[in-house]
Amino acid sequence: MSKSMKWSRVIVSACMVLSLLVPGIAAADGAAGSEGASVDKKQERGLYNVAAGKPYTISQGVQDKDLLTYELRTEADSGSPYELTDGRTADQPPAGQSYFQNTSWIGFSRQVSRSVTIDLGQSTYIQNISGGYLQERAAAVELPRNIHYAVSEDGLNWFDAGDQHPKYSNSQSASRKVLVSGDIKVTARYVKVEFEVGMFTFVDELEVSGRPAQREDRSADKLHKEKPVKDAAPPTLKEAGGVRNMYIAYYYPVGSANETLGRWHQDDFGSIIAHTDRNGNRTGWMYDTVMFSNGGNVFTDYNTKDKWQTYLDQLFTDGQQIGALDAATAEAKVGLKDKKHRTKVVISIPYPNPNPDQVWGQLDGKTVDFNITNGEDASLQARKKAVGWYVETAEKLFKNKHYDNLELAGFYWQHEEVGFATMNEENLVKQVSRIVHQAQEKFYWIPFFQSNGSTIWRELGFDAVMMQPNYFFSSSFGPNVATGGTVDMSRLNESVQTAKRFGMGLEVEGDYQITWNGWGTDYDGQLYNGDYAVRKYFAYLNAIQSAGLNNSILGYYMGARSVYPDIMNSDKENVRSVYDETASFIDGSYQVKALDSSTIPLPAGDSWSDPIVVNAVEGDVYTSYVAVSSSKWIQFPIKAGEDWIVTLTPLNGAKFSMETRHWGPTQTRHSGFSYGKSSEVQSMLVKNPGTEDTSIMLRVFPEDGTSGKYKISLAHPIEDGTTMMNAIDLLNNSQVSGTVETPGQAIWYKILGEAAYKLSLVPDGQSDMDMQLFYDANSGSVQASSIKGTGQMESFTYNNPYAPQFLYYLKITAKTAGSYTVYNGIEPPEQQPDRGTSYDDAIAFVAADGVVYDASALQEGVTPAQARWLKFLVKPGETWGITLTPASGAEVAMETRWVEGAALGYTYSYMSHETSPQTLPVTNEGTSEQFAYIRVLAQQTGGNFTISLTKQAASAG
Repeated sequence: MSKSMKWSRVIVSACMVLSLLVPGIAAADGAAGSEGASVDKKQERGLYNVAAGKPYTISQGVQDKDLLTYELRTEADSGSPYELTDGRTADQPPAGQSYFQNTSWIGFSRQVSRSVTIDLGQSTYIQNISGGYLQERAAAVELPRNIHYAVSEDGLNWFDAGDQHPKYSNSQSASRKVLVSGDIKVTARYVKVEFEVGMFTFVDELEVSGRPAQREDRSADKLHKEKPVKDAAPPTLKEAGGVRNMYIAYYYPVGSANETLGRWHQDDFGSIIAHTDRNGNRTGWMYDTVMFSNGGNVFTDYNTKDKWQTYLDQLFTDGQQIGALDAATAEAKVGLKDKKHRTKVVISIPYPNPNPDQVWGQLDGKTVDFNITNGEDASLQARKKAVGWYVETAEKLFKNKHYDNLELAGFYWQHEEVGFATMNEENLVKQVSRIVHQAQEKFYWIPFFQSNGSTIWRELGFDAVMMQPNYFFSSSFGPNVATGGTVDMSRLNESVQTAKRFGMGLEVEGDYQITWNGWGTDYDGQLYNGDYAVRKYFAYLNAIQSAGLNNSILGYYMGARSVYPDIMNSDKENVRSVYDETASFIDGSYQVKALDSSTIPLPAGDSWSDPIVVNAVEGDVYTSYVAVSSSKWIQFPIKAGEDWIVTLTPLNGAKFSMETRHWGPTQTRHSGFSYGKSSEVQSMLVKNPGTEDTSIMLRVFPEDGTSGKYKISLAHPIEDGTTMMNAIDLLNNSQVSGTVETPGQAIWYKILGEAAYKLSLVPDGQSDMDMQLFYDANSGSVQASSIKGTGQMESFTYNNPYAPQFLYYLKITAKTAGSYTVYNGIEPPEQQPDRGTSYDDAIAFVAADGVVYDASALQEGVTPAQARWLKFLVKPGETWGITLTPASGAEVAMETRWVEGAALGYTYSYMSHETSPQTLPVTNEGTSEQFAYIRVLAQQTGGNFTISLTKQAASAG
């Protein structure tokens, strides 16, 4: 599963527990209740809570050190070891708080179950056992599905005192349930209460109703001896639809940032379904199944019928996705001389989100709306109907393609947990299972580690499940900078234990970090090494092989489409071996490997020539692994034409500042700095205006040499001008127009590169705007300003000592509403000679949807035998529609070019009289930004005109 998908649920869970410390979450109401066996009043005489104030121990069904950190004590807890036997119960919360915030609750997170063993101190008559449990679905807290009771005289030999299976409520309201066992009526010293723990289980008090033991009382050994828990059998090969090794191929939506990574072709699949040696020869079959997964945001990227249909259309596009897999299988069959082989295909089902931001669509002329506000049952029926249509459509498309080398194995449930969004989440999965099985297909699932519902997967109707260990993606498990090079196998061992307990397979996980040649940053923004990632990957193969789970169904997450080619083509032996040894693992010849435990020396980052190298990705990219008291250099890549917001966050009261420079063989001049707020979060922009990819060098330094820690985050700016960090490009020797709607409104621009700036602001009519120039992104210090009266032009000149890379910020502040034009490096029309009369003098403007140039307003129309040249930057892969609209009575035409020479397109013909709007497209098929040139020509009369741009959707090819 995608990294964001993998951790989004875990983060939500962690935040829920952390919120125990924070009051003020929405209130929930409900009354306390009781369930379980009643006790005859005559038998209750003389009985009391014999567990009051008694000590106890707690153990986990499958202990996980990472999940244990979620079980935080609430702020008001005393830390007493008797909290479950201290007589305190959780009262209903006051308005404005959720029930789980009551400090009498003790919360438990996942890890299969908890066993609470109470020592009564001596042999005691036990009538029954009870406990107070919370049900608050809005906080992912549910009653345990099963509670097991046992008693013992010596704490070693245990006897079965019964099981209880509480019913889930059909209400979303929060309530405390008292669950009482059946009558036990024996004497024992020790009492054990073992309850299932889903996402969260909260308990406030355990009680044992009893009295002092009497001679005539039955002893515990009169009950049946407690039976050990047995592991469930995994699905057979037939039950799993013949699937043993399932590779996950991610699709990404049309128009998304990762679109091209989600377009699979024949060459992409060739070495996935069949092992290819270093000489390019096929040596044997590899993954028997490919699952096509709808990557991206499962809630917003697939929230309408049109998007579901687009996903299916893309899957069945000839020559891509499934068609490409068919062609790759045909080719491999020839090389391996295996005419009968068919690769199995599994298709993911988008999650029908019950809290959508719009109506899903129509089926059979009727609106289908998943929204839970329409009612639980109505939402369930709508979601079921949509999935039914989807499965039926996918099956028809697959059948109609008549693939000779593929077979459809079944469908995959995309959502990685059975959550708490509605009361019908479990029911929905069961209904989808029926739909899939009625189509004679298998139903698969890959939940995250111990996610809600994973332990009852058979009850939910899945045919085979592969649980994610989520080990590769967590810096909590070594090797890492904190613990060194030793591989921490604890999470993998727990995954094996959980999988065997519930009859599941596992997912093998890897990603692009395997291909790193040295250091980078992991998903948590921690420093990480490529060799450590390789060790972690082999830890999966070792753990699964050692446990004998290599004969059960396995899934393989290997990141995006580009990762496997990088692994295969690596010149590092240990990286290439990931591919070759995976093939051995699949064919049964893999031998468990001794894993290197050596610690790789950390990068110093002390100099320009020895920086700490991190990835350029959204989010945290680096956290200082030790407190530092000197400067550190951090390097990250930046593509041609790319902008990043760099954010420095000092931790735990530390004080740091930062500066940026563009990479060079020797240290270059500043491109930006933040010296103004050393103890606060600071952000600044970096920009690569060039036509080639390069790197940014970031220097972080402590104030006055005081040591401390910090983290660095990256984000792409929105570029809407609303804040300094979202400033709009203002190109040198160009102009830009804007509108302010309210007094006090500010619009920000960023300017780069010239040794001196002359900036002029011309207001429209009686509008009044002020101009200020900043160079430190955080100090608030103004470098130049112009503040004049209503309707007056604002202007100033300022030198840039750090040219050509330094970035300045220009702030336009409105005193009145109105429009304006800012001129950077050129004079306003009334103060400048005729512009744009040649290619070299082309008028530059910024690409944006709408009118970008108005010749009439600027008095820059064209006369007979005259042309006007304009230009704007186009990023790689972008397509813009350019519309020329002649003014009333004007006759003009245009042509487009990349460089001076032959036209790309034109709108004129011999003796033409162009008086209507004309549109030409321009697409940058290169790998870097470049200027598109527009040449507007006078036809007969000439005249004024406007130029408008429309950004067109990216090609789905």
